[in-house]
Amino acid sequence: MKQVMHKLIVMVGVALILIFIQPITALASFSNAPDIPAESAVLIDAESGQVLVDQQGHEVREIASTTKMIVQYITLSKIHAGELDWEEPVNISDYVMDLTEDPKLANLPLNQEDTFTVRELFMGMSIVSANAMTVALAEHIAGSEEAFVTQMRELMTDWGLEDAHLVNATGLNNEDLQGGPLLNTATDDENRMSARSLAAVAQRLVTDFPEILEITALTSYTYRPGSPAEQDVSSYNFMLPGFPYAYPGVKGLKTGTTINAGGSFVGYLDQEPTPLISVVLHAGDGFMDKFSRFDATAKLFDYAMADLEYIDVPQVNLHHEELTDYPVADGTIETVDLEIEGNLPVYLPEEVADLYEVTYEMDQSAVDKNKQLQPPFVAGETVGTATVHPTEAGLDYLGDLPEDYFTFPIVTTEASEQLNIFQRLQRNISQWWKNLR
Repeated sequence: MKQVMHKLIVMVGVALILIFIQPITALASFSNAPDIPAESAVLIDAESGQVLVDQQGHEVREIASTTKMIVQYITLSKIHAGELDWEEPVNISDYVMDLTEDPKLANLPLNQEDTFTVRELFMGMSIVSANAMTVALAEHIAGSEEAFVTQMRELMTDWGLEDAHLVNATGLNNEDLQGGPLLNTATDDENRMSARSLAAVAQRLVTDFPEILEITALTSYTYRPGSPAEQDVSSYNFMLPGFPYAYPGVKGLKTGTTINAGGSFVGYLDQEPTPLISVVLHAGDGFMDKFSRFDATAKLFDYAMADLEYIDVPQVNLHHEELTDYPVADGTIETVDLEIEGNLPVYLPEEVADLYEVTYEMDQSAVDKNKQLQPPFVAGETVGTATVHPTEAGLDYLGDLPEDYFTFPIVTTEASEQLNIFQRLQRNISQWWKNLR
């Protein structure tokens, strides 16, 4: 990733300022973004939530087994809260057994005679998308899959993901459920949400529970070692090391496939300066064409690595002429350089002049009626506020941002005392004499 600070065109003035812009207007991606071979594609900075690519990102589509990231989140939240233990035994219901025995579904063998732990079920769900294990976890946590789906819906509401439509815990089509549809949903219904919302789910998961990456980065593991059911199982994520579509730095996250969803994938790239999260929905049919999702994801990551730069926006404006040699009224120094303190790190393409403006406003208590700084002040004292304003073609983020996200203090670089009456008189005489020459 190039980290070169390009000269940016910024507009600085003391006109009326918006202290805070929220939410940021959604984009269709930067103008240099590639066309991704998927019906929906989104790429975000996993730390800030900045959207780097948005191709039909608001369109609500089937999400298949990427649903299981929500199950992962709820399970991990229960474990962190002390309400669930990794080694806790889980009963295998008759309904779960029916799902296990369906050859059309991704699964690992279960039975009702042996003891299975939360950890075993979580691993099977996360690595090979085991559907019966997912339902077993849901039943164990909430008492029934139906009650668990209610928890999933409540979580999406809490996160403000209003386009989420959840009908089961697995992401299967309701037609594949052995017990019929839940919560009075249609027999052919399926989990749906937008790629942007799914990216937000992934961001929450890796931010709140980064240990999930230790599991999703596994290329394989041994299921029930030392038992008659022991077997080595491989991840469905073919972008992990050793697979045909391996991409350096990929550590997850989740594949998904149904007839309606096609091939879907949520990826996580651990790279500098910040990790990236990708979402592709309906990249190929997912059955005859299992690998288009990985090609599409690689195209997203390649774009970020080659065509975007990571820069700190306000720092390019540290020595703008409007903030250099700022006049001081009757101070021991006549002018002072001002600086914008802090930075707004963003990914940007090379052509960035029209993506944002930087404006500033001096604190009324810090200046006189002529807009000159009033001493005394110390070095590093805040005397104003700089604000980064994304333009209509500018920066795009998932969800709402903190109120101060785009604002930064303007500070003095030197100290100044106020001149006393005799010092002011002496300066005025000197200035008068200088003007006579």
